[in-house]
Amino acid sequence: MKHWEDFKVGESTELGSHAITEAEILAFARKYDPQPFHTDPEAARRSIFGGLIASGWHTCALMMRLSVEANRREEAAATGSPGLDSCRWLKPVRPGDVLTGATEILETWPSRTRPIGFVRRRVEMVKQNFEGFIDALMRITFGQQPHQRGQMSDGKHRMPGGEQIAGAQAQAFHCEMSEMLVKPRSPGDARLVSGLQNRAQARTRTTTHKTEMTAMGSGEHFEDDVRLAVPPRAENNRFVGPLHRELRR
Repeated sequence: MKHWEDFKVGESTELGSHAITEAEILAFARKYDPQPFHTDPEAARRSIFGGLIASGWHTCALMMRLSVEANRREEAAATGSPGLDSCRWLKPVRPGDVLTGATEILETWPSRTRPIGFVRRRVEMVKQNFEGFIDALMRITFGQQPHQRGQMSDGKHRMPGGEQIAGAQAQAFHCEMSEMLVKPRSPGDARLVSGLQNRAQARTRTTTHKTEMTAMGSGEHFEDDVRLAVPPRAENNRFVGPLHRELRR
């Protein structure tokens, strides 16, 4: 099992490949993105694209599928994702294209309140001619190793200062922490809004804000840093990341 502690900054992973067909482009678009250049080959030929292209959301779904399959191959303890920092569609995807993905880890940090850690990584998707069509920054959460989860071998828990507590006292402590975490933090919220407003004007600036986020599926809250960043521009719509460098060798 691959836990959060096993992911290292700079580590690259190949996600695998998928050959996209006209039938699946039409099926996805007719159900979820019914624009004529996605759903009607004849209308697509008359469009600015000159032919049928896949919905960008379809290509993101394929990226997700390849990512999940890579996690399964590595037996990674993935627990969900708070979402994408950014996602750019650089080139249209057409029937018959072979789509290949890779990721590079940019940073990792542990949750301060839950037994998980965050992995922020860049995801690159390219076509068979090495043209990049997706450039994304995303965060994924992974479970920590059992001995890192605030629970000691005797089953007791650690307080922030290292004190040991157990039973009802531990439950009361966690309830108190949960109450503290769901209280509004207006100064932090204000900083987050300010960062979002300035994001469009900043190309390579990273800002850290504190906010509250909801753990997917649990209904509980945890507090962690939100890192807002705009990725560097791809040169001539070609990637300069790990996958592209490897394929050009």
